[in-house]
Order: sequence, then structure tokens, then C-alpha cells
Amino acid sequence: MFTKNRKKEALVAEGGGFRNIFSAGVLDAFISTKFDPFDVYIGVSGGAMALSSFVSRQYKRNYKIITEIAAHPDFLSAKRYISGGDFVGLDLLIDIENKVYPFDRESALMNITGKDFIIVCTDVDSGQPYYARPAKENWDNYLKASGALPLFIRKPIKLRENRFLDGALSSPLPVSRALELGAQRITVIRTHPQGYVENTIENTIETIISSYLYSDLPMLQKIIKEHVGIYNASIELIENPPKGVEIVQIAPPETLESGVALHTRKSLREDYRLGLELGLDFVKNI
Repeated sequence: MFTKNRKKEALVAEGGGFRNIFSAGVLDAFISTKFDPFDVYIGVSGGAMALSSFVSRQYKRNYKIITEIAAHPDFLSAKRYISGGDFVGLDLLIDIENKVYPFDRESALMNITGKDFIIVCTDVDSGQPYYARPAKENWDNYLKASGALPLFIRKPIKLRENRFLDGALSSPLPVSRALELGAQRITVIRTHPQGYVENTIENTIETIISSYLYSDLPMLQKIIKEHVGIYNASIELIENPPKGVEIVQIAPPETLESGVALHTRKSLREDYRLGLELGLDFVKNI
């Protein structure tokens, strides 16, 4: 139940590969200050993984996971990719999440009781976003599907009758979904600087590669081709929200040192620290 003057709040976390160590810093700041006024949580790709550790209250779990996989020689493999496998070792990531830094599902489920927690995936057959509400038994499966980066992963992740890839393809900044769920105050954790928009050059390259790699998936090719427009429309919504809706962003002031797949130990450490600082500033100023 919401009080008469209380606005329904949502927390949205953008994806970004290794850039999500910034998101991990922001959310660790929230954990350390016991800041969680949110009723809705929506995560995309690495943002969904960061939000999962947030709702389970596992401080620094995502920092440890990201720095460990970054140092693992088998996580990113051009040799495996050339040989017909995936460039990114998603199974290795899930294995580290489960065995080395196990996810506290019980605490997560308890902390989201009466709330909405959504992991965004892209249905490759329809080209539409799929907003999954994970349960204890399938939480990892949806995280894997949401983080299956196109081009880096050759085959979609199959869950029951659906096939999925990265949620960022169809819903990179799912603010519209938060609005549909009645949110009136939305906090967006970005992995790009505020004001960043997608460019058509990189998207053209992805379109060309996808036409070869996903020749049997026409709707997936279509959504990759349209991705720039989808992303930039989300930015337009964030910057011009409907009347009565407040949208705030926690974003790095400049491009992060870490990239989707590129990183150094120094870049990960400094991007995490930046997220931690901006998260603490956000809580203090709010």
C-alpha cells in the first residue's frame, strides 16, 4: 500500500559489460547506506546482475565477480570464437556466480516481496523485449539470457519455448516499462555519460555481421538494425518525461575507462570507485 503523497519509485539499471562495475559501485553505496525506497527494479544484462546482488544485499559481490572474470583467461576467447564457439564464456560467468560468490536467492526474494523485479531479455523470434520476473529456480537462466551479447554469442539462449539474447537490443533503457508499472519517480543508473546517444556507424557494422551470423533470424536482424533509434528514443523519454513523472540519472561525467569487453585492473578499480562515490553523493543529496 502506498501513502497518499508517496510516489511509486523505480530503479532502472543499464547494461554495459565490464562498464557495469560502475553500477556495482553505485549499488554498493546504496547497500552501505541502507538506501532502498524502490518498488520496482528493472535490469538489463550486466545491470540485471548488479541489481540482483543489490536486492540480496550482498555488498561488493558484483565487484568480486567482475574482477575475477576479467582476470580469467577463458572468459573472453578469440580463439574459441574463430573455432565456432562464443567469444564470451557465459557458462563460466554463471559458474563463478554460483560456486565462488553464490547468490543469496532467499534474501533477494524476501527483500522484493510485494515489489516488482524484472530482468529484460530480447525474444529473437519476435524481436520484442521480454520482461521476465525471475523465480528462485530460473533466476540464473534469465540473467544468462539477458547478458547474451549479440555477435559475441552465436546462438540464442533457449528457455522453454523462447529463444533470447541481450535485453539491450530491444529495451536498452526500460524507462517506458517502469512507467507502465505506475512509477512516478525513476532513478536510472547509466553506464554511459548523461546525454550520450548511439551512433549509426557502429550499428551499421553490427547489422552487416548479424546478417551473416543470424541469417535464420530475420526479426533479430531487424531489431539490431533499429537499435540506434530505440536507444535514442529512450534518451528522449528520460530527458522529457511525462507530466508528473520525475526521472533522475546517476551517470559517469565522462566515458568510463572500462568498455563492454575491454578493461584493465586499474580501469575496473577506478570505475567502481567512481560509482561508489556518485552513489554516496546521490544518497546524501536526495
